[in-house]
Amino acid sequence: MNNFYHSKPKGVISLILIIGIVAVLAAGTGIVIYTIQNKEGGLLNIFSTNNKTQENQQEEWYFHPFKSSDGKWGYKDVRVNKIVIEPQYDEATEFYEGLAAVRINGKWGFIDKTGKIVVKPQYDRVENFYEGVAAVEIKNKWGFIDKTGKIVIEPQYDGVGDFHEGLAAVRINGQWGFIDKKGRLVIDPQYDGVRDFHEGLAAVRINDKWGYIDKTGKIVIESKYDEAGDFQEGLAVVYINDKWEYIDKTGKIVIKFQYDLVNGFYEGLAAVRINDKWEYIDKTGKIVIESKYDRAEDFHEGLAAVRINDKWGFIDKTGKIVIEPQYDYVGDFHEGLAAVSTVVYINDKWGYIKWGYIDKTGKIVIGFQYDSVRDFEEGLAIVSINDKYGVIDKTGKWIIEPKYDILTYFDRGVAEVKVNNEFYCINQKGEIIEGVRCF
Repeated sequence: MNNFYHSKPKGVISLILIIGIVAVLAAGTGIVIYTIQNKEGGLLNIFSTNNKTQENQQEEWYFHPFKSSDGKWGYKDVRVNKIVIEPQYDEATEFYEGLAAVRINGKWGFIDKTGKIVVKPQYDRVENFYEGVAAVEIKNKWGFIDKTGKIVIEPQYDGVGDFHEGLAAVRINGQWGFIDKKGRLVIDPQYDGVRDFHEGLAAVRINDKWGYIDKTGKIVIESKYDEAGDFQEGLAVVYINDKWEYIDKTGKIVIKFQYDLVNGFYEGLAAVRINDKWEYIDKTGKIVIESKYDRAEDFHEGLAAVRINDKWGFIDKTGKIVIEPQYDYVGDFHEGLAAVSTVVYINDKWGYIKWGYIDKTGKIVIGFQYDSVRDFEEGLAIVSINDKYGVIDKTGKWIIEPKYDILTYFDRGVAEVKVNNEFYCINQKGEIIEGVRCF
């Protein structure tokens, strides 16, 4: 997530858990994935959100579907604002693993980055390619194809999930099981709900209680939890008897949440609050940085923001203060820089909160001048001055002059902007990309 920082009443500017569960349905599958929502509206990875890892940024990563004046869809390379595949499709989606789904005459198929049809449009619905295969639907039954269009698993299931660790969830008559990439049913449909396999185990639900199975279908942790997340780095978070706990792969409780608030684990440590003070624990539950902070944030790039006496600074993983608490608000380190703010006085009279950027030594590399800022991504950051948004590089040079009323984050090379009550998509040069869907 690209965090957004701006001048506002003192308080937490990063991630605090609100213990609430948001159900997210995997597209076309009916599999429920759970996440925990943070105060700023983002999602913390205590439960898996099933987000696919962003593929390497190949050329087609920047090929966006666009709609022409005659209603047909084609593709533009947004980096250079050039049509690379002429408009000819009734509908088109983004590229994943080198292929994109397109619809012609009511049926879906796939094209490569040259626009060549590699999978003939013949399916009622399709999902993106993942681990070399894509889910396809014919007459309300789901199966899988490979990148040549060959059906590798016949459409026969009421619902399917993506392949993870070689297995995919499938639904038959309302119950979920798992198949391998040869279509063999390796775990019979018997569960009310399932999650994908992570680190060799999958959470499964029976009679409203969650447990865990291995890839043979053996129950390794009995179904007794009200909620259960994916295993990550050997641990999973579970909810039982109105309490959150971390368990290991044997079901042993590793960390009991006796804390008022907790953050997720980042870089091996988690910030927790007890008796109004924050400390850090490791994955055994051991306190590694003692309770002494008024507020503590997650570790990013080896440093974490902490607040002492209403001022923010940064510590390393030993708890050593490497940047003295001196700022009114701060962000996390991204690409070697962190956003920080302080009061700037004009004519020695009026004080305003302004943002700049520091490096990991605490040196100010971009001065305090912005009303709001975002983290750096791919060498660029979105900032605002006098209620207008633009984009700077790591030297503070304007790449896109501040002229927009709204400028969202860049995704696959484009961002949505608002100017004069009109919305557009622009690329990272500030060029308007006509017809492209930003998100």
